[in-house]
Amino acid sequence: MVHRIRTGFGDSTETYGGDDIMDWQFTPQGVLQGNASGPTIWSILSSVIFEILHDKGFGVEFCSTISKQLFLLVGFSYVDDCDLIQSGEDPLTVARSMQRVIQQWGDLMEVAGGALASSDTTYWYLVEFVWKRGKWVAADAPLEFDLIEKTEDNNFVSLNRLSCSTASEMLGIWMAPNGCKTKMIQEMRTSAVEWWAKIRKGRPSQEEAWQALHYTIAAKLKYPLAACIFTERECTSIMAPAIRAALPKSGISRTMTTSVRDAPISSGGLGVPNLHKLMGTLRTALLVNQCLQKKNDPPFATYVH
Repeated sequence: MVHRIRTGFGDSTETYGGDDIMDWQFTPQGVLQGNASGPTIWSILSSVIFEILHDKGFGVEFCSTISKQLFLLVGFSYVDDCDLIQSGEDPLTVARSMQRVIQQWGDLMEVAGGALASSDTTYWYLVEFVWKRGKWVAADAPLEFDLIEKTEDNNFVSLNRLSCSTASEMLGIWMAPNGCKTKMIQEMRTSAVEWWAKIRKGRPSQEEAWQALHYTIAAKLKYPLAACIFTERECTSIMAPAIRAALPKSGISRTMTTSVRDAPISSGGLGVPNLHKLMGTLRTALLVNQCLQKKNDPPFATYVH
């Protein structure tokens, strides 16, 4: 198969693959960058790896609040992002178990032709839950321990350990084990401010500005809402820069009352995206979907994300 690169200026004249592949020092592997089947192929492959880890006894058991079913979770994985989870009653036992998981994961990835990424992009938490003021609170476990991984160069390196109050990114969502949402709010607010700066400098028509508000910045800010718990004031703060820029460009007064601005068009409003209401509807939809799950669903699952 001969591969070309397609750009806005046309197809490349230089190619790779085909008869030239015999001149390569190493035969190319994988599904190639940009292959539409890449995520599906990786899901199939990673599902087998997760199933092997499950058969070896790794994973965390959760009891679903609504269905009361037992859910066994080994980890989350999507393309090059992967989270592995272990739990237990003793911090040292949990840390040692996670070390075995990392080793097993790396060995299985090596068999499949892959390798763990650089330690610069890999981190871990050791969280201890303590009872404080009538509820469980996540805190850093008082244990000195190093997790080791083998890189693609066959070197062994220590992984970076983060505090449970430090947020990390997983598929565009910044989360901290102790529930701190400051970083997620900052990132969303930054996205709105950057969009505000671009729309102000541009010269969109009123229709283009209105469509851009709904289908660019609002869609981007909507993405993490189902996994977030923001107050109404926090949602207003995040969305404010985008609304301040979009309304004048759309020919609408920015001082219009929010009860009309955010109300549905069917009720006589403008239908401006309201993050707090969107968050509520998204979380409610997930709750209803969970309630409608059949009682004969399997008692455990390995979830590939």
